[in-house]
Amino acid sequence: MQVQYSRLESMDADLVRQIAEIHENAPSEWRDDHEVSDDRIQRRIEDLKTKITDSGFYLLMAQAPSGDLIGFHWLEIEEENKRRIGHIGSLWVAQKYRRQGIGKKMKKKAEVWAKKAGAEELRTEVYFANSRMIEYNKKLGYRPGQVIMTKDLR
Repeated sequence: MQVQYSRLESMDADLVRQIAEIHENAPSEWRDDHEVSDDRIQRRIEDLKTKITDSGFYLLMAQAPSGDLIGFHWLEIEEENKRRIGHIGSLWVAQKYRRQGIGKKMKKKAEVWAKKAGAEELRTEVYFANSRMIEYNKKLGYRPGQVIMTKDLR
């Protein structure tokens, strides 16, 4: 199958909504207690809308020949201690298209973009329960750099 990769650089309300909904619902794949509100999805839509035209933001889509969205990956450049860091916000590939190199290709394209944008490093946060993504990132050269500890107070 021929996958089409393209950046989302202008406002397409339907695509932005679809990406926001997928992104916000993705943790339900590895967390039984994950809940998403319409308000949370709307906040993500607004966040993406403001960033899409920003030169320090990169959102790459993978689409099937039919035009269906089958994956996306986004990151943005952030300044930290006078260093430019590429902060990965999301990587998603539709279940039936996984293990076909789509995610890897999107990450490589984003890495090229980040280097051109002056980033010295890429960073991502991964839910500890998402062990497949942790192992996937390790295979691509990422290493643990910081652990965020949580405690449920309910």
